[in-house]
Amino acid sequence: MSTTDEFDLALDEAVREVVTDWPRPRAGEDLTRTDAFRAQWHTAVELGWTGILDDADLTAPGSPESRELLDAACGAVTALARAGFALPLRQTLVARYAAAEALPADAIAVHPTAYGVWEPAATALVAADGTVSTPPGGGTADKVDLAGRPYTLVYKTGERGGEAGEALPPRVADVAELLLLQEILGAAEGAVAEARRYVTERVQFGRPLIKIPAVRTVAGELAVSLRQLETAVHEARRRFRAEDERSLHFALITAREVASAVSTEVTRTAHQLHGAMGITEEASLHWRTKLLWADRDEGLFSRDWGLDALPADEVELWTMTAPATARA
Repeated sequence: MSTTDEFDLALDEAVREVVTDWPRPRAGEDLTRTDAFRAQWHTAVELGWTGILDDADLTAPGSPESRELLDAACGAVTALARAGFALPLRQTLVARYAAAEALPADAIAVHPTAYGVWEPAATALVAADGTVSTPPGGGTADKVDLAGRPYTLVYKTGERGGEAGEALPPRVADVAELLLLQEILGAAEGAVAEARRYVTERVQFGRPLIKIPAVRTVAGELAVSLRQLETAVHEARRRFRAEDERSLHFALITAREVASAVSTEVTRTAHQLHGAMGITEEASLHWRTKLLWADRDEGLFSRDWGLDALPADEVELWTMTAPATARA
């Protein structure tokens, strides 16, 4: 087990303990209109989750300090998603990292790489060049996505999530993409864990469902899909520590493709294993899979899918496909 994995487990346990008694909203509700949302956000701020990247310099990815801060941000985002809660944590982490000035500790901040998600609830808007502005009061959401997050439709962005015609500072888009992948990974891990718990505890015909060969096979296939996603996301995270930008972008776009496919597979299979129970808001699986679907489709109409990172040369493609540990 790597040091990163050990850190994830410790942080996951801490987050799990904090969110154990958090109330769930009603299905389809705008999260920002619930009584619990402000209290949950206040807790996240108090525990320092939102300010992890405030002093980070991720343009020096090889330094121990930058690795530690990036690992902590990834761990917090993943653990919260694993528990099935949607807060504007990763969007605020990215916006605070990109901001040219300090933001209030309790700010809900968004950056163009958020593709409008949480923007109606934001108290600070950070532009592609890092300038900070205060949104006009009384903003309303265009839509609420499957996870209950309000969003503003964004149809046009520039390269790698920046505003049209404006390039982002180094690593900002990469951090945003990595944290999105970590959130997808966390939600997928939570959904798989809930499905496995259900088929292990549910007894039919005198034995747990997991003892039925067909169910066991499907559960095994689910585990394989999750393993594919973990491998792709962890590979992208490892390449953050190198100076090879093209290799990092290749790993990010590859992991995004894997995440899209695995999100669909995990949600479909986990709900099959739950029977009809998973579609109800009483089932904890419900919240994990809604977050998975929402993340999978985030920025659907405006996202740069990173096709420029795909090499056309066969030799280069083979080299970039090799894991970072093998190429070191």
